[in-house]
Amino acid sequence: MSRARWVILTPSETEPEWRRRVTDAVAAAGLTPVPWSAELGPEIFNDPKAVVLAQEMSQVRAHGQVPDAVILTDPESSVRQLGQTVLPLFPQALWTASQIHAEACTVPDSTPVIGGGGLMEADKVALWPGMTVAAPGLPSRPKGERAAAVAMSLYRQGRPAVGARTDIAPKLFLYDARNPVKPPRYELDLTGRPRILMYGPYVSLPPGVWTFHLQVQADVAAVGRRFRVEWGTQSATEPFAVTLDRVGLYEVAIDFSFMEPSACEARVILEEAAFEGAIRIMATAVSLRRSL
Repeated sequence: MSRARWVILTPSETEPEWRRRVTDAVAAAGLTPVPWSAELGPEIFNDPKAVVLAQEMSQVRAHGQVPDAVILTDPESSVRQLGQTVLPLFPQALWTASQIHAEACTVPDSTPVIGGGGLMEADKVALWPGMTVAAPGLPSRPKGERAAAVAMSLYRQGRPAVGARTDIAPKLFLYDARNPVKPPRYELDLTGRPRILMYGPYVSLPPGVWTFHLQVQADVAAVGRRFRVEWGTQSATEPFAVTLDRVGLYEVAIDFSFMEPSACEARVILEEAAFEGAIRIMATAVSLRRSL
């Protein structure tokens, strides 16, 4: 190795303990742990004994470097950690946490992407040949934050593999403000003009072909209504037309190719005015159909 090594430790409640353990292991191997700073220069980058500890991919790329190892320390507590520190608004914390994780997965296949949330305490993980670290224990999971934790569990095992799937709770979406939607039913009143009924959740996904799964229950007054379901990013989506021809459960699955880490957006759009009727959001999820 003719340059410094780089390790990404994503923000979470366990990140400080991961950082301590990586720092101790690096020092015990006769190397020099260096906390990331925008002021770091060539004397560090060119030092083969230096190991720079960063929190996100942008910090590594800002210096023209490539990480040697990525530890997604505990994705399921990352939103809570950011909310307690620098991002008090929940939607911003969720977007930022997911974007950090999505970007951290855009490394060469040869770079290990370690999912700390899938490890037991004291499990050994290899950062590179000859460098191992024991995982810390996981924090408790407060019930009130389950929706964010489940969404972020997509990264529990590290880089999502083909077939990876996670539920996205209806509470993480946004709804037409003129027709209040209340948990736990998440029933959408169709009365009114054509409009967007539901949109979001702005959870970032890494590159790949991602499928949006939607289940809705239609009542008798909703039969005959036409909808458009869109799935993709805020700037580009794939549309899917749905006409309700019966009472009951409908399932929709739409694919979209995410070419770079991006916040996802799904929209449920009523395409014609309605005097009555309602649909209930039963389940939403995302899954990785194919890697790019």
